Amino acid sequence: MAALSKWLERRAALLLILVGVLNVLDAVLTAGWMSLGVIEEANPLMAYLLDLGPTLFFIVKAALVPLGCFILWRYRHRRFAKIAIVGVLGVYSWVIVLHFRVWILVERLGL
Repeated sequence: MAALSKWLERRAALLLILVGVLNVLDAVLTAGWMSLGVIEEANPLMAYLLDLGPTLFFIVKAALVPLGCFILWRYRHRRFAKIAIVGVLGVYSWVIVLHFRVWILVERLGL
C-alpha cells in the first residue's frame, strides 16, 4: 500500500493534468449535446450557468476545476488528497464514457 501511495504522490501532477484535459473534453461535449437537446446537465450549478450562456459555463469550469486540481496537488502528500485525486479522475473518466455512449446513441438514432 505504501508503494501505491508513493506512486500517486510522484505522479499527482500528471494525473491532475489528465483531470484538466477530461474537464475540457467534458465541457465541450456537454455544451454540444445540450445545444442539440440530447442531454441535460446533471450538475444544477452547471445547468444554471449553461442556461445563462455557454461562455459563463466555460469560464467557471475553466476556473474551478484547475483550482481544485491545484489544491489537490499542493496537498498531494496527504492521504485525503491522494484518495481525492483518484476519485476525481475516476469520476471524470466515467463522465467521458457516458459522453461516448451518448455519441453512439446519437449515431444509431441519426440525430
